[in-house]
Order: sequence, then C-alpha cells, then structure tokens
Amino acid sequence: MTLSRTDAGVDTEELGVVIAQLSPEQLAVIKATVEAVVQATGTPKITGAETTSELFSSWLLSRESEQTVRAYRNDVMHFVQWRLSIDYPDLDNLNLHTTTKEDVDNYKAHLLKKEKTGEIARASVRRRLASLKSFLRYACDVGYLRANPAMLLKVPPERKKIKERTLTETEIEILFDAAAQVVEQAPTPHKKIQAQRNQLILELFYYGAIRVGESGLTWATMHSNQSGLPYIKVVGKGDKERDVPIPIELYQYLLANRQHTKDKTEPLFTSQKTGEPICDRHIRRIIKSIAEVAGLSRIPSPHWLRHSHATHAAKNTPIHIITKTLGHSSGKITIDNYLHVGEDESSSLNLKRYR
Repeated sequence: MTLSRTDAGVDTEELGVVIAQLSPEQLAVIKATVEAVVQATGTPKITGAETTSELFSSWLLSRESEQTVRAYRNDVMHFVQWRLSIDYPDLDNLNLHTTTKEDVDNYKAHLLKKEKTGEIARASVRRRLASLKSFLRYACDVGYLRANPAMLLKVPPERKKIKERTLTETEIEILFDAAAQVVEQAPTPHKKIQAQRNQLILELFYYGAIRVGESGLTWATMHSNQSGLPYIKVVGKGDKERDVPIPIELYQYLLANRQHTKDKTEPLFTSQKTGEPICDRHIRRIIKSIAEVAGLSRIPSPHWLRHSHATHAAKNTPIHIITKTLGHSSGKITIDNYLHVGEDESSSLNLKRYR
C-alpha cells in the first residue's frame, strides 16, 4: 500500500484513521486547544477596549474634528441598526466577533438597493461603507478581532453628479426673488424676521459657497480685511480654516437683521423657537421651502448652492481663487468638478473657417 505523507513526514492516512476513532468530546478538546493556540499566536491585542463601544471610542481618539466624529458615529450606527434590526441600538448590542464577511456584503447590497430606489445617494453609500471598513480594519489592527470581515469589501465608485446638482443662474435668480417675496408678504413681524433670516441663509450659502456642516458660524467669525471687504473665517473639513469674502451688501444686510446683543459668540443664525444655533437639518428645510415657493422643478439642498457658486464663478474667475474660496486642497479638484462644458460649447466652434 502506498502511503500519503505530508511535508513533515506524517502519515496522513493513518492520522485520518486516528481522528475518526476519537469521540466528540475529544474532538471538542482538540478544537478548543487549537483555537487557543491561534489566539495566542495571532495579532497581539494592543488596546484596552473590551466592548464595541470602548473600541469605537479608541478608534475615534485620533479624529480631531467634531464634525468627523459625528459623521463616523452616524455611519457605523447605520450598520449596527441594520445588523440588529433595532431602531435605536446601543453599540454594545453588536458583538463584532460574530460579524462575518457575509454580513458586510449583505449590508452593501442593502445600501445599493436603497440607492436604486432613490432613498439615499451614492455618496452616502460610499461614506457608510468606507467608515465601516475603516472601523473593522482598526479592530483587526489592534488585535480586537483576529480577522477583518470587511477586508475584501470594495466601496462602489463615485458617481459624478455635480453637474446635475447645479442650479442655473436663472434658477438662482428665481430663488432669490422668491425669498424676497416671502419677506415682503410676511403677515406678522415675527414671520418677517423669520423670512429675513431665511433669505440671509440662502444668500450666504450661495455667495460664501459654505458647506452645511460649516454652518455653525458666530459673529466672531466675521472680519474685515485692510480694504474694508468683509469676510467669514470658515472652519472646514479637517479643521482647515479659510477666509471667504462676501459682498458688502450681504454683510450690511446681516448687520441690519442682527437680533440680539453685540456678543461676539452669538450665532449668525438661530432658531426662533429655541434660540439655539440653527441646525443642519433646519437649514435644509429652509432651502427646500424657498425652492417650493419659487416653483422650481428641482428641489436643491444647501450643497447645490455651493456647486452653483463654483460653476457660475468659473466663467470669469481664476481657478486658484475659486479653489481658495471652496477650501479645496488643489486646483485639480476644482477643475475636475466645476469646469463643465455647456451644450452649446465646443472647441470646433472656435476654429478659423477656411471656406
């Protein structure tokens, strides 16, 4: 009889016979021993985290921006909510040790299905998957997990929809007219103050190209340069500061509608109900309500105003100035996103005619 042997010289056929003769209890002991050896010789645990929430807090320690921390928390909690089918779960409800590659793949399929039905955007799908992948990679790197269930996860490519999410100059004019109309037709002083605030928000987001997450502005962020031109000091992604000049007329309108004390820490915009700084969701509702009054066929988000600012400015403003205003890290990003070719534009129309 020809025997099959491993590289170590062990008779595998004979070993198979021995294993077949073992009782279930003996096999269980061997399995537990092997797992213990693998655990001991695997990635050393370099974190003191014992629970999912402790691990999550450890992961976020290196994130300095409060906005980034909030976004990561929301993204990971979306996965936890989906995984456990609980509306308001706690992070510790999820045992990461039981999370599998199939869970991650099924979650990706779930997000893509929601994108297909128009419930979420591709950008949201990409961000949620990237956040989850980063968190699980960290769990593996620090030895909390032996294997990364998201190691093979591929984040779907970005879809360039900036052009579709850019308002025309005519649409911007219609929005501004609608906001002014609401101010003029306000039935009470209270409603007029509210309408003026909403009008200012619309104009500031367009002229300042401000992201909705950068909206926590106070009067301390308002300054004037040596030429007397007003500007706002905006803290953007990665806590990067940028100075955004705004039209003098807009600044004067802001001053004229300042409601409270001269305290520098006073927010530019507050909720009339609570007196607290106006939140991102409220700003989205304000832009939506103005668009509905204007009768636009497309309902823009505040970020559309940023896209529109950059696209309209690109017609007669040097790219490096737009890049500085938007807070982009390079002019290439600005060019790739905002130098759109119009339907009536072509290099062929600029060539000399020879007949």
